Amino acid sequence: DTQAMVSLMTVVGALTGQLLFGVCGDQFGRKWTFISTAALTILGTVLQAAAQPRMMGMNIWQQLMLFRFFMGVGVGGEYPMASTVTSEGSSAANRGRNLAAVFSMQGVGRVLCAIVLLFSVHVIKDTNWQWRFSILFGAVPMMACFRFRWMPESEAFLEEVGEKTPPAQRMYVILQSVWDNRIKLLGTAGSWFILDVVFYGNSMFSADVTAAMGGSNASLPGNALTNLHIQLMAMPGYVCGVLFMEKIGRKRLQMIGFTGEAIIFAIMAIFYRQLKGLTGLFVFLYALTFFFDDFGPNLTTFV
Repeated sequence: DTQAMVSLMTVVGALTGQLLFGVCGDQFGRKWTFISTAALTILGTVLQAAAQPRMMGMNIWQQLMLFRFFMGVGVGGEYPMASTVTSEGSSAANRGRNLAAVFSMQGVGRVLCAIVLLFSVHVIKDTNWQWRFSILFGAVPMMACFRFRWMPESEAFLEEVGEKTPPAQRMYVILQSVWDNRIKLLGTAGSWFILDVVFYGNSMFSADVTAAMGGSNASLPGNALTNLHIQLMAMPGYVCGVLFMEKIGRKRLQMIGFTGEAIIFAIMAIFYRQLKGLTGLFVFLYALTFFFDDFGPNLTTFV
C-alpha cells in the first residue's frame, strides 16, 4: 500500500547511499563525502516536513516517497563514512569502543525520536503540524553537528590513497580490494544480513507488546508513551556494548549476542501463546531481544 511504499523508499535510498557514498569516500576523499551525506540527510528531512497536498505535479504521498529516498541516500551514506572516519581517527586500542559509541547513537536517536513524538502529541493540537514538527526536528541533530564535518582530510586517505593512487585508477583499486577481501566481506555482510532479518523482524512483536503494556486501545499520547518505553528497552544493550567491547572482544561479543537472541526467540516461538498471558515475563523477554541485539551483532557487525 501507499504507506508501505513511503517507508520502503527510505530503505531503497539507504541501500543506494551505502553503495554510492562508500565508493565516493575512496574516490574523492572522506571530508567532502561526509559533508555530502549530512547535507542530503538534512535536505531530504526538511523537504518531507514541507510536503504539500499538491506540488510539482505530485500528490503528498509521492512527494514523501521522493524526499524519503533523498533522506535515505544520505542516511545510507552515513554508515560507511561514519565508520571510516571514526576508524581512521582512532588508535588500535580504542577503535572498537569508539566505533561502538558512534553506532550506539542509533539507540539515542530512537529514544530522542520517541520523546519528540511524545512532546508533539501533548503540546501541538493540530495533527498536521504534529507530524511535520516531528519530522523536521529529525534534521536538528545533523544541523548541529554539520559544522564539525568541515574537518581536515583523513591522513590515512591522503597517505594510502591520495598520494599513491591517481584518481583515474582508484575505481580499479576499490574493485580489486573488494575481490581480495571477498571472504571477510561475505562473513561480515552475511552476519549483518542475518542480524537485520531478526532486528527488523522484531517489530512484528511490537503490537503484542504494546497490547501487553496496555497501549492497544490507548490514545495517541498513550501510544507515544508506550513507544518511548519500547525504545528505552534497547539502551542497556548499547551501553554495555560500548563498555565491554574491548574487554570481551568483537568476535566473542558477536557470538554472545547471536546465541542469546537464538535462545530467547526459540522460547518466545515455542511458548508464544502462554507468554502473551504473562505480561511481565513477555515484556521482559522482548526487552532481552533488544539487549542481545545491541550487546552483540548490532554493534559488532558495524565495528
